[in-house]
Amino acid sequence: MPAFQDLGDAECCICLPARHGVALIATGMIAYSFLYMMSLLQGDIRWQAGGYDPYAGKLQALLGSAGLLFGAAGLQGALDSKVQYLKAFTQYQSVKLVVLVLVFLLDQRLLVKCEDWKAGMPANLAMDHLAPQGLCPTARLSYTVGFAVDFVVMAYFWKVSKHFMSLLEANPSCIMNFGGDAKFNSEVKYYDPTVGEPGQYMSGQAP
Repeated sequence: MPAFQDLGDAECCICLPARHGVALIATGMIAYSFLYMMSLLQGDIRWQAGGYDPYAGKLQALLGSAGLLFGAAGLQGALDSKVQYLKAFTQYQSVKLVVLVLVFLLDQRLLVKCEDWKAGMPANLAMDHLAPQGLCPTARLSYTVGFAVDFVVMAYFWKVSKHFMSLLEANPSCIMNFGGDAKFNSEVKYYDPTVGEPGQYMSGQAP
């Protein structure tokens, strides 16, 4: 594993360096992908964020299952500073956000008809259970609140991942430590994101 570059003040969730944050985000995505796989195998939407619309639910479950692959790419990209892997990871996060909104809209289209829903028209196990028990208003409210929280969290994770990737693209230098007293270097700012890597101005890469 290469030496970690200094990335200035980049951080995740206030208390974590961005690299560690992105690695945790990717690890969580890998773990969550197994829940989506279970949803696909069992046909149970309780394992995913939405899915009252059967087709939208399958799309979301398939995309979530792909998190096993893209999460692994994001984890390796974060730990080994591989920009191309991080690009694939952030693009996957972008697609997940779009699909999350799409699934929410399609599900709400069904949920607004919940009170008038009759079992078997068309076959929909989730809707068949909601209507007879009078849970339609509760389901709509809970789903809307859950969607809002899910979207905000996923959007924040996407922002952190994309910011971390953009910093790595600037190719910041590695901190060199020869075992001396670190206090002499404590005031040095090795990398300023607003300026970028100084070496680019020597190689003609700067705009």
